[in-house]
Amino acid sequence: MVRCLSQCDQNQSGKLSRRFVDLEPGGSDLKKTVLTLILVLASVVFAACGDNKTADSPADAPAPDAEADVAAIYNQYVEAVKARDGETACGLLTEEYQEQVLQEAQAFEELEGANCPKATTAFSALLSGFKPSLEEVRVRGNKASGTDPGGKGYEPQTLKFERIDGDWKIAGQTDSGAADAEGGLPDQTIVKSWPVKWCEAEIGMTRDDLRKIMGEPTEEYTPESTPNGFQPQMVWDAFEYHFTAFFDVDDRVRQMDANDLDLTAGQKRAIRCGFSRRA
Repeated sequence: MVRCLSQCDQNQSGKLSRRFVDLEPGGSDLKKTVLTLILVLASVVFAACGDNKTADSPADAPAPDAEADVAAIYNQYVEAVKARDGETACGLLTEEYQEQVLQEAQAFEELEGANCPKATTAFSALLSGFKPSLEEVRVRGNKASGTDPGGKGYEPQTLKFERIDGDWKIAGQTDSGAADAEGGLPDQTIVKSWPVKWCEAEIGMTRDDLRKIMGEPTEEYTPESTPNGFQPQMVWDAFEYHFTAFFDVDDRVRQMDANDLDLTAGQKRAIRCGFSRRA
């Protein structure tokens, strides 16, 4: 899926732009993350995408072929995006998931004001060589999950689904292996220190300045590795925390955003410097 989009307050910005890496044809970074890019871009919410009330009554129990139905929805979604059929793609996302991504969906000028179909298909060409294959599908009542192993450079993805009024919809996505014990996530102690350190960092700092305070970023994009129209940045993303620093033409920090979407009230208060700072 693709991350990062918002309106005028760009305090939710990090999660899309961080997926736009090395757009050269055949670039390995692009092919590893393109599925993530497309799926989240497709998740901008608009009311036209449907009414999504989850029913919990026995009558709504999954049918025996529910696993096949879930896989079919995923295949239909990917094919709709590839065909630039944004209306169909949007209708296959839950309202809650759309709302979650909407808060991330307007930070980029290129997509500001875009509706759901437009955002969904903005980068459809990048999936031209991708063939969806949902495996390890598990159904529990009205919820399900499955994993696409990727392949040929496309990054594995684990997807969540919900059965709403009898129809399965995509309800979320995570990168498979994100919590890999080999070091996919920073140590929890380090992550817990990020809010305080983030407020010690300042606009105008260099990458080295920021690195000395925050530690190594989980993702980093320089002017050379960032496509036209998007901004160089450093990202610290683990568990419920997501911090993004954007850089200007002199490669100094010009904007600092903290994504508060998944934070508790107490965690939000701990970020005393606010969720968005700009030069």
